[in-house]
Amino acid sequence: MSQSLLLLILVASAIPLLLFAQDLAIPYPPPVSHIIHPLPHTYITEEDLPLAFTWQNVNGNSYLTRMRNQHIPQYCGSCWAHAAMSSLADRIKINRSYVNPRRKACHRDNDNSNRTAQHDDENNELLLGRLGPPPGPDIELSIQYILNCGKQPSASSERHLSCHGGSSLYAYEHIHSNLKFIPMETCLDYIACSSESNEGFCPHVRELTTCEDWNICRTCDGFTTPNNHNHNRDSFLRDGTGDDVSDKRDAYGSCRAIPRGSIPNVTLLEYGSIEPNNIHAIKAELYSRGPIKTSINALYLLNYTG
Repeated sequence: MSQSLLLLILVASAIPLLLFAQDLAIPYPPPVSHIIHPLPHTYITEEDLPLAFTWQNVNGNSYLTRMRNQHIPQYCGSCWAHAAMSSLADRIKINRSYVNPRRKACHRDNDNSNRTAQHDDENNELLLGRLGPPPGPDIELSIQYILNCGKQPSASSERHLSCHGGSSLYAYEHIHSNLKFIPMETCLDYIACSSESNEGFCPHVRELTTCEDWNICRTCDGFTTPNNHNHNRDSFLRDGTGDDVSDKRDAYGSCRAIPRGSIPNVTLLEYGSIEPNNIHAIKAELYSRGPIKTSINALYLLNYTG
């Protein structure tokens, strides 16, 4: 299964973020972007927007996916990945729910003698299109895949994507330009480790943080049999006897990679940033196409007790 998303927009943060925030500050204009279609604020006016709006309740339906926690099963500085994949999953849910195409906020009469803008007042359908109930179940995306196949920290590059920080914008760029797809979370669960992590149990699961095929999408066929148990445990995963990459199995012979052509996945068509402090652009993007990723300075939330 494959689904393309028209656009992902994140709000570039203009404030320096502390180390514990693990979200790299991105300048504007952004160093990377790939935008094909006009941005909503270029064709939606402030008058077109409602006074209040939330994707959590549109005609009694929520079009948001579940809340996620980067701090389990242990801490990992992957807020950037959680934000990137959650906003993408929300937009997928929204796009799957449309029962008719979306159009611009206004249109012009075909009669050249009377080219006046006409606005739709019925449920904002010209802005949003007509939404039906969410066609469950939700499509959740694998955050661990982004950690396994992201760029690791190095002295020569600030564009790393790991448990020690990253950027949603660089994640989208890496997916669009290099990885080409994101598998669903049913392929690979979050373990809160990347390949350079030495915290917690990460050194003991190093084999599960590479970008090899079994760490992109895998399935396990059965329990370990006592006769095949490898007490020395050279590696949790190892090559099988076959040449096909899908035949690679673990030391117990129970797990195998899913072939690339059979992996349920999502692809990206566009990604980019919104100019900081352009409130109308933020509101138009969010209202027209779905949740966005943004950065905040979390210093003032550390001791929050409300």
